[in-house]
Amino acid sequence: MATFLWNHYLYFGESRVALPLAAWVAACFVVAGQGWRALRWAASFGVGGALLMAAKSAFSYAGWSLPSIGVYSVSGHAMLTAAVYPVLLMLLGSVLGRQMAWLGLATGVGLALFMPVVLVTDFHHTISESLIGLGVGFAVAGVTLWRWRPVGFLHVGATVALLVPVALLFDPRDAVEDLQGTLRSRVMLWTGVTGEYWRSIDPDPATGRRVVSVGYWNTRGTSGQVPPSAPASQRMAFVWSSH
Repeated sequence: MATFLWNHYLYFGESRVALPLAAWVAACFVVAGQGWRALRWAASFGVGGALLMAAKSAFSYAGWSLPSIGVYSVSGHAMLTAAVYPVLLMLLGSVLGRQMAWLGLATGVGLALFMPVVLVTDFHHTISESLIGLGVGFAVAGVTLWRWRPVGFLHVGATVALLVPVALLFDPRDAVEDLQGTLRSRVMLWTGVTGEYWRSIDPDPATGRRVVSVGYWNTRGTSGQVPPSAPASQRMAFVWSSH
C-alpha cells in the first residue's frame, strides 16, 4: 500500500486534478456567500499560477536558469499541492467544526510538505525547484486562509449539486489538458521560438550525485543539443550535489 501511494503521489499535484478542485473551492465560497474570499482565492491563485508559468516559460523558451542553486524548471506539482489542499481540506473540515477544520488544514499542509520529498527522491525536480513551488503555493493558500470563515454542510452539498452536472457534460481533466496545449502553442507562436529547452535529473552511477543535464529540442529540426548561440553554461551537464 505504501509503495502504491508513493508511486501515485504525484497525482495530487497534477494540474488536471488540482485546477478543477481549485474551481470547486471558488464555487463553494460563492455559494456560502463569501464572494470576497472567492475573489481573493481566484486572484491569488491566478497570480501564483502566472508566476509559475513565467518561470517555466523562461527556461523552456529562453533557456534561463540558475545552475548555481539548481533552479531550472520550477515545480508546478509542489505549487498546486501547497495552494489547493490546505484550503480545500480546511474548508471541508469546517463543516464538522473548528477542530476538524484545523485537522483538515494540518492534513493539507502535510500533503504539500511531502510532495517535494517525492519530487526530489524520484528525480523529477531539484530541491530548489521544489521549495520555490512550495513557497508560492503556501503564499496563495495563506492569502485565502487569512481571517478564515467556515462553510456549512448545505453550502458544500449545494456546490456539489451545482457542479456535478457540469462535470458530466465534459471531463474537466480533458479541459485542463486542452488549455495547457493551447497556451503552449500560443506562447511559441507569440515568441517566435522554434523549440524548447529540456532538463533531466539522473544519478551518477559512480558517485551517486545528481547530474542535471540541459538540452534543446528544435521542433523544426533535430533534437538533443543546445544551440551554439546559447550561453556556455547551457552547453554542458551540470552537477548538483544533494548534500
